[in-house]
Amino acid sequence: MKLWSSSMRSSWWLFFLLFACLYFCGLFDQLKC
Repeated sequence: MKLWSSSMRSSWWLFFLLFACLYFCGLFDQLKC
């Protein structure tokens, strides 16, 4: 159970980082335009 929860947490972090990257990329795109 511990292993599962730790892997879930890491996947959650990856998803969050990906979302943040896309969000900031969009912001920079708007600034450039």
